[in-house]
Amino acid sequence: MHAPSPSVARKHTFLILTILTVSAFFLRVHELSSAGFAEDEAHKLMAIESYLQGDFTEDADHPMLMKVLGAGMIVFARHWNQAAPDYDLPQISDEFAIRFPNVLFGALTTVPLYFLARDLFGWSAGILSALLWAIGINSIVYNRIAKEDTLLVFFLLQAFYFYYRAKNVNPRDTRVETRWFCAAGAAFGMMLASKYFLHFLAFNFLYYYLAGRVGLDRHPMSRRQQLVFFGTFGFVFLILNAAILQPEVWTYLLSYVREGTMTHHGYLMMGKIYYNGISHFLEGLPVYFYVLYLLVKLPILLLLGLTVGLVLAWKGRKTHPGCLFLLVNFGMWFVSFSFVPGKWSRYTLSLMPWVYMLAALGFVWILVGAGRWVEQWKKYPVPGEWVLLSGASLIAVILLIPIYRTAPHYGLFVNWLGGGSNGVGYYFPHDDFYDAGVREAIAFVARNSPPGSTIVSDTPNAVQYYTNRFGRPDLFQTSFCDKNPKLNDHNYVFYQEGRRYFENDRILQAIRRSFRPIEEVRALSYTAVQIYEIDKTVGALLVSNESFYNQAVKND
Repeated sequence: MHAPSPSVARKHTFLILTILTVSAFFLRVHELSSAGFAEDEAHKLMAIESYLQGDFTEDADHPMLMKVLGAGMIVFARHWNQAAPDYDLPQISDEFAIRFPNVLFGALTTVPLYFLARDLFGWSAGILSALLWAIGINSIVYNRIAKEDTLLVFFLLQAFYFYYRAKNVNPRDTRVETRWFCAAGAAFGMMLASKYFLHFLAFNFLYYYLAGRVGLDRHPMSRRQQLVFFGTFGFVFLILNAAILQPEVWTYLLSYVREGTMTHHGYLMMGKIYYNGISHFLEGLPVYFYVLYLLVKLPILLLLGLTVGLVLAWKGRKTHPGCLFLLVNFGMWFVSFSFVPGKWSRYTLSLMPWVYMLAALGFVWILVGAGRWVEQWKKYPVPGEWVLLSGASLIAVILLIPIYRTAPHYGLFVNWLGGGSNGVGYYFPHDDFYDAGVREAIAFVARNSPPGSTIVSDTPNAVQYYTNRFGRPDLFQTSFCDKNPKLNDHNYVFYQEGRRYFENDRILQAIRRSFRPIEEVRALSYTAVQIYEIDKTVGALLVSNESFYNQAVKND
């Protein structure tokens, strides 16, 4: 399954990998502050502020590592901003600061992905996998937000690569083998200190168990190596995530698992609100959630490569360790994520390495076949390696087109299977817009509202942050998801399609039917936030009796 490597290009592997990594960085950092904080990001910033004050219990449902990196970047940005006027340098925004670590690690993920794919399938598949990650719109979009998935993927790929190297060392060289197992344990520890997704470690052991059953792994760990691996894993995890030792963190985690921290319920997909929590498992998002995501959010060319790659991997599952490795990780990802109650499209970032490796496998097979066919031309023979390089360049150009068209709101991309521009905001509006436009909506209210007005939204952390930033701490915040929303004489309602929940849907739909927005905020050419103004009397009618309000209130 190893394709022949283009000899000319292989001599410049370091240069090519550097170019891909730098390109990945610039694609991710481009207009990084163009969108304001999403609610999750604003909450993350609050947790970082708590970390800077020595309180590590905030946002306890997530590990420490990303918040520590974000805190370091925030401190750097504030020192930079103090000195910037003296040297005529640009200011670093908070949005840029807390997203930058993910941008950096997202770009660097190109490297471990290359090495893992290279060792499994050869140089060509390794470079193509790295290329697809570097310019993949589905990885770029989630590397640009302040969530833990980026760090998870970076360390996960390192862990898989180190473990694979340990398994393929000469069994007689136990020292080198043990070092690789130690490195793998450390990487898995860093992975868990990034996000509490321990099941990825189980994927690794499941693969080697199955590989052993079909004769592809005859090299089990010794007891000493197991001790080294798990000891390093636990030690690194505890060092990087010491907050897990605090009782307050466990209290919060238990409350989180029991949905004690949830203020609303529901996730809008394809115009229907589904439950997205443990308490309503059978009424939750459908199991095809992530299959649908791939079908409508992957570029069509990538879907083609993925399809071919899956067929090749299935055929080689009993004879090629790389094929079995991809099938196990790709398949188990869908099993573990599709049947759990909580689903978010950003979770697919940890699926993308396997998608890109499978697609690279498919593209290599297609291009190698094309190269052999072209080499047979008698009149104008062309070396097959140049066909491979030219094909990879063409793939890159095609995949850059949706990036160019949707920048900087990459999450709004929908392929033609999903309806193209007509499908934007239909399938996964919450994750696609990710609160784009909320900052601008708050800025509008801050400029135009009388003192003591109320913003009615479901982004309380973002409202709190931006009202202070825009010099309007007098503005209040409430939500129609609250049992007793506190309305004022002047209330500005934010309507976001992706923030329709079971608790607020009827009220929001009543407002849309009966009022015209006083302002609309757009992302690209799509409506992200609509702002409605209602007085206290109308708001009380809404809360007390939506059906009465729908019949009695009319406004042109």
